[in-house]
Amino acid sequence: MKILLKGSQIGSVVEALDLYARIWIGQFDHIMYEMRWLKDCEEIDLQEERLVHLFLALRNILLPGLSGYSLSGSYGIFSRKRDIRAAVAYDLQQVIRYRKAWFEKPEGGYTVDFRAPYPCEDDPYPLPKAICIRKKEETILEAEMLEEQVSIIVDALEIRAAMESGDFIKLFTYFTEDKKILGYAEEITSIYSSASDSRYCKRKSDSLIELVYEIKMQIFQQKAMSGESATHE
Repeated sequence: MKILLKGSQIGSVVEALDLYARIWIGQFDHIMYEMRWLKDCEEIDLQEERLVHLFLALRNILLPGLSGYSLSGSYGIFSRKRDIRAAVAYDLQQVIRYRKAWFEKPEGGYTVDFRAPYPCEDDPYPLPKAICIRKKEETILEAEMLEEQVSIIVDALEIRAAMESGDFIKLFTYFTEDKKILGYAEEITSIYSSASDSRYCKRKSDSLIELVYEIKMQIFQQKAMSGESATHE
């Protein structure tokens, strides 16, 4: 399967995969960090103790191996204790950001984006093949990968959209059906929804959902063409 990402869509996919992997390894403090860009920090700070308690209670059920650790604790991306989907997301993220970075700045740089992908040993899928081109001053990335990897990207984008819209119930349904966890997620949603938006708030939830639709349409069209070819043969 091939997916085409244009301009800011590339960064959106990288950010979504990063969040997805961080949740699976247990770095729930990253969610609270991200929400500070969306909600008034002073109002959230008043609820910080309650939010930490709720996120820890939720994580203790979802990832019981991290019980007793702080909200910044995690399995680590290369740990065999974490869900394999974290490995897939991390490897996809590495390849996409690496190709974009070197294409846009061929002289190189010092950020993590320029580091050659170091795949997780237990990732069951091959690293995607990706190339970049420039069209009308815009970077376009074309990546070839398995449908299972595309599915991870779609889920990651929908999860990121759910977080940006403050819907933590929807967010955590991608990880579990546990009613107690979703009850905690409902309380978290209520706390954030009661806080004012930050003056820096630039929600991308709508554009993320539009990107999900674009990717799904790309895959649908490829499957349709493949089916037509099979029929003609």
